[in-house]
Amino acid sequence: MLNNEITYKDIEKKLLFLGYMSKNRARLNLQDINVFAEDFFSRLINLVFDVATVNINIDDTNSDSIDLLDEINKTVYQVTVTKTKRKIENTLGKKGLLKYQNYKLIFVIMVDDSRNLRSNTYNIPAYIQFKPKKDIWDLNTILTSIKSNDPIKLNEVKELINDEIDFSSFINEKKLGLALTKVIQFLYNDTPIYESSTSYKEFKIKEKIDYNELSTAELHINNHKIYGSFLQKKYDEYVKQAQNSETKILSWLNSEYGKLKIDGKKYQPEEIYFNLLSFIEKRVMDDLSDDNTLDYEDIQLACSIILVDAFIKCKIFENPKGYLDHVNAD
Repeated sequence: MLNNEITYKDIEKKLLFLGYMSKNRARLNLQDINVFAEDFFSRLINLVFDVATVNINIDDTNSDSIDLLDEINKTVYQVTVTKTKRKIENTLGKKGLLKYQNYKLIFVIMVDDSRNLRSNTYNIPAYIQFKPKKDIWDLNTILTSIKSNDPIKLNEVKELINDEIDFSSFINEKKLGLALTKVIQFLYNDTPIYESSTSYKEFKIKEKIDYNELSTAELHINNHKIYGSFLQKKYDEYVKQAQNSETKILSWLNSEYGKLKIDGKKYQPEEIYFNLLSFIEKRVMDDLSDDNTLDYEDIQLACSIILVDAFIKCKIFENPKGYLDHVNAD
């Protein structure tokens, strides 16, 4: 893989993770990360698109409908994690937009895909320039522009992300590590032994998602694949104790997937994926729900990480045809 591809993959992973954490903290009404994101995206947009935005919420917290302002290019931006038509319509109806007559309005939605919003019809004020198909951005919009840049700009973007964001602060590694350890131990002790090869193939994740028609599950997979190396360390710890928990758990998931697949006429692929996730969570929760050292969210995260790891290692769902010898997961 060329250096610029490696750099881009690192940028992609971290931006998708930032979007995931912003969305989850917004659900919990923890807005600190979203306030930070406005300032971060101002710098990122300036660097990638050669514009001159400033975060006007620094001086005017929760400025009515607008987060970033570029007076030179007469453009205003709203940065949000809310991916709904209502959010956009509410912003278009705010009186605060009257201050920016004849400005272009761009929505920066911190999710990986907002294509469904671009096809909607909106009541657009005559004094604002807004074209949904062009002016509703998501992380993929920004990543596409980043990818088209030269190696020097790519490295500048990477440095900005690494300087601005301490990703270790987004998760409590100690709590997640404890949750993974207990979930792995429970599944190891509670699942039967299945015959299975200890080897596995890793595919290009996007190709496998498309091949299995898992577009709805794509965000879940992308948000949790970043924990793969963290989970692998936990699996490796059990190998040192002469317990091959990885092989046993992956084989068990392969067997459970096979059972659900038999009902393929009853369930669509995405239903199988999320039914399998719910099955894992219920099985683990029934045993660990009374463990006062664990939070529900940490157990849920651990279950998602284990499922996505099995998907990447091709123990669940079908392998793309023609890729039997491909071992790069990206």
